[in-house]
This record gives sequence, structure tokens and C-alpha cells, in this order.
Amino acid sequence: MITYNIYAGGEFISTPKTFDVYNPYDGEKIATTFLADTTVLEKAIIAAQKVEQELQELPAYVRY
Repeated sequence: MITYNIYAGGEFISTPKTFDVYNPYDGEKIATTFLADTTVLEKAIIAAQKVEQELQELPAYVRY
């Protein structure tokens, strides 16, 4: 079984809470990932706010 870390605040992290991912066709468990808590969300928001101005100054073709 594959376990996927979540990407938040510019890095891949794991948390104490996990979430199982199931194939909707046959109900088979296909992976496990982690659930973000408020601390992880705050860290991601702060990281995004730090680069907001820099990203606004980039032309669209560079951002994507």
C-alpha cells in the first residue's frame, strides 16, 4: 500500500491523522494519505502570503 505525504507550506509532511483512499469502482483501498490540522493549514497560508507579491509580478505564462 502506498502512503502519500501532504504538500503544505513548501514541503511534504505527515500528520498523526491518516485518511484511506478507496477506488470508487470496486471499493478497494488504494492508498493512505494524511489529514492537515489547523497548524499545518496556518503554516501553508503563511508560506503562500510570503510569496504572494512575487507571484503577482510574474507574467501568467511563467506562473503556469
